[in-house]
Amino acid sequence: MRPSILLTRPKDGAERFAAQLRARVGGNLRIVSSPLLDIVPIGTAPDISAYRGLILTSVNAVPFGAPGVKCYTVGDATADAARRAGMEPISAGADAQVLIRRILADAPKGPLLHLRGEHARGQIAQTLTAAGIPTDERVVYAQMGVPLSDAAQTLLNGDLPVIVPLFSPRTAGLFAKQYTGVAPVWAVAISDAAAQELRNSPIARIFVANAPNAQAMLELIEGLIDADTCIEG
Repeated sequence: MRPSILLTRPKDGAERFAAQLRARVGGNLRIVSSPLLDIVPIGTAPDISAYRGLILTSVNAVPFGAPGVKCYTVGDATADAARRAGMEPISAGADAQVLIRRILADAPKGPLLHLRGEHARGQIAQTLTAAGIPTDERVVYAQMGVPLSDAAQTLLNGDLPVIVPLFSPRTAGLFAKQYTGVAPVWAVAISDAAAQELRNSPIARIFVANAPNAQAMLELIEGLIDADTCIEG
């Protein structure tokens, strides 16, 4: 039988990724969703009127923008969400460092405002400000850890391999702390930083995507499923 899939992204992202995965490998795939993060807004909506543009590094920050505002985004999914919200997005790469290089190359007039979650990497605002583009940051949501669901625990205590895509170092760390099952887990990390959070865990195999984006994650998972099917077949 094919490996099962355990998705740990927040609900909307998990549903989107599950649909993309089924479109690639077929519908006869067992997928269990158990979000490890609950996205909770913090404080009041920021006043963005004083800024010439926004920086959005997650779809979770999109609701805090405003129609007609120019924004730089990490990833096409965030850009698409910003566009649907009426903003004018520029998709500027798949990670913080690529984003920074794009903004520096464009050299927009500041100030800019980075809307982000409590847990973030890359020091985007500090780096841009030091390079001459004034940039502030505002934490607009928290990423609260959530326990694995009963369905996820059942999956992880079965006999079949379980592929677990992990889209951030934080979710990777949360999963590593909670995994106590006996099923062979194949962790698919979006980056080396995410994979590093798994190094001291009992996870059977750790794979890292060729690029830090959903497309590379899909390609890697499809390859793992195909390889396992060939072995079983």
